[in-house]
Amino acid sequence: MCSFIDKIDTNTKFVILMHPKEYRKTKNGTGHLTNLSLKNSEIYVGIDFSKHKEINKIIENPKLNSYLLYPSKESINLDSQKLSVNNKKNVIFIIDSTWACSKKMIRLSENLKKLPKLSFEYKNESAFKIKTQPNLYCLSTIESVFVY
Repeated sequence: MCSFIDKIDTNTKFVILMHPKEYRKTKNGTGHLTNLSLKNSEIYVGIDFSKHKEINKIIENPKLNSYLLYPSKESINLDSQKLSVNNKKNVIFIIDSTWACSKKMIRLSENLKKLPKLSFEYKNESAFKIKTQPNLYCLSTIESVFVY
């Protein structure tokens, strides 16, 4: 599949935080495909990113706006709200794992819990048929990035 991937250049940096179980998958690794598809992206593997030097360096950089793409009642809905324009570059952290594991990753990662969350409304069902999603609004990693 790698030969069919065209890299997309974005102004926004995407940081994919991949659960170790996802990292080992080779057949349905949408996090890997997302990373290969975006020029301005990187992957870090782990569960608790609280003390991760590179992640904290990004979050603490005063020249960056850091966000977590994850649905919540407090999230900034990108369908109806714009991100603030303050001459800073945007960084979006994406959790690549099962929904159950993603909740654990956020619960353990004190630095991620503090980030403003982003979400969007998607009316269609996930087209990723290799693995079923727990709810209609749930999308695979690659769908979440490219739908937005």
